[in-house]
Amino acid sequence: MQYLAMSRPVFNAFTLKKAMDGIGCNTELLNEIFCTLSNAEIKAMQEAFEKSSDSRLSDRLRSELSGEHEKLILKLLLAGRDENPVPDLARARAQATELFEAVRKGKTMLGGLSNDTERKIIDVLTGSSPAQCRAIKEAWETANPSSPSLDATIEAKIGGALKTALLYLLKDPIDLFCMKIKTACSGLTCDEEPLSRILGGIPDVIIIPH
Repeated sequence: MQYLAMSRPVFNAFTLKKAMDGIGCNTELLNEIFCTLSNAEIKAMQEAFEKSSDSRLSDRLRSELSGEHEKLILKLLLAGRDENPVPDLARARAQATELFEAVRKGKTMLGGLSNDTERKIIDVLTGSSPAQCRAIKEAWETANPSSPSLDATIEAKIGGALKTALLYLLKDPIDLFCMKIKTACSGLTCDEEPLSRILGGIPDVIIIPH
């Protein structure tokens, strides 16, 4: 009920603050926030956060995060992501090829990916709309049917919070929220916090399918 009574920007800022308060940072929640919000929602959240805080959001994020994950979140904070709901399929094929070649050439001796390759994936996915990201994923699989999918490649070769963020960017936000609701309800007891957060703070334009 508390979440339902909040405006969307205030709710997002409240959730963001919750993710960063205390010891450490809840990167899982941070990824959920930044990887599912529109550009306008990110800007409104930043304004609400900074009105209720004595620090700039970008500075707070830099103090909480590090490495390529920090770069990904700060790129999303710029709120310049493409939002065209119709994917450019020809461009998706080119982007998929670009990423496949970057991964092929950018493997480290330990089986991971170089920082340059990780940055290439970050740049492509954070600059692409959710629909374009899914088109890139499909184009990768169509062009390379005998190779692991883009999801599987990220899962196997990238670790930590960066991996989670990239996988979230490849998902439809509705599918991600449904997955989290299912996970919250799958144990012996129900995890009420994510249920309250998603169902209480979910935007009106998102309708959970029956």
